[in-house]
Parts: sequence; C-alpha cells; structure tokens
Amino acid sequence: MPLIKRMVALIERMANRLDQSDSDKTVKMLDWTIRKFRIQVNAHRHNNKVIYRGEVYWCNLGENIGNEESKKRPVV
Repeated sequence: MPLIKRMVALIERMANRLDQSDSDKTVKMLDWTIRKFRIQVNAHRHNNKVIYRGEVYWCNLGENIGNEESKKRPVV
C-alpha cells in the first residue's frame, strides 16, 4: 500500500476513535503526534547541534500517559 494511503487510513482510524472519546487527553495526544511529525520532518535543520555528555538541556517531553510531566523539562 502506498505511503499516502496508509497515512489516510491511520488518520481515519484516529478520527473514529476521537468520535468515540470525549476525553481532552485524546485531543492532546493527537496534537502531540502532529507536533512530533513536524519535528521529524524538520530534523535536518538541527543536525549541526552538538550535544555534550552530562550537560543539561531543555526538552519538550510531549504528551504522556498518566501522571508523567507533559511539558518542557530539563534533561541530561
């Protein structure tokens, strides 16, 4: 199956599940999925960044499950 057809099928599955859910968390998860896709598409722009071992960096941990923090956090 061509990539675009697979993507459309996945989007339709997500739409069906969103219709069945009234959860704000579901919408946040879908929004985070779209943001991850954008990050992946634009990753080539940031390939020149040097990461040093032991340094602290800020990272958006995304939308997580349960009580995990879903925001920008310091990471090592």
